[in-house]
Order: sequence, then structure tokens, then C-alpha cells
Amino acid sequence: INEPYTGGFILTHYGQELARTGRIALQIEINQDLFLRTGTCKIEAEKLSAVVADVLRSFKEIARELPRHKLRC
Repeated sequence: INEPYTGGFILTHYGQELARTGRIALQIEINQDLFLRTGTCKIEAEKLSAVVADVLRSFKEIARELPRHKLRC
């Protein structure tokens, strides 16, 4: 399931370059059980919509809060 992006690959691979240019990397992993029908690989539209709304809400909160914090790179 996780190939080729096993834990931390994205941050390790891209994060260092971003840090050198004053940017940050953020990796988010979402449990498929939150939007797939139990025991299948079928997406449940209502569950997926709820997950998308939660992720967007989280991004907005991060964008609102990030300027208030000094990053340590």
C-alpha cells in the first residue's frame, strides 16, 4: 500500500531542498478506513466529502497560524 512512499519519504526527499529556500514541507497521511467501505476498496462519497472538508479546514487553520510562529529550520 505504501510503496514507494513509505513513512517520511516525501519530507526527507523534498523537505531539505524547501528548507534551503525558506519554505517548509508538510506530509499528511490519511487513514483509508475514514472514507472506504469496510472490507472493500470502494469509496463512500459522504465519508470522503467529510474527510476533504476536514483536511481543507486543517490547511486553513495552518495557514492562519503559521505566520504567528517563528520557524526553526
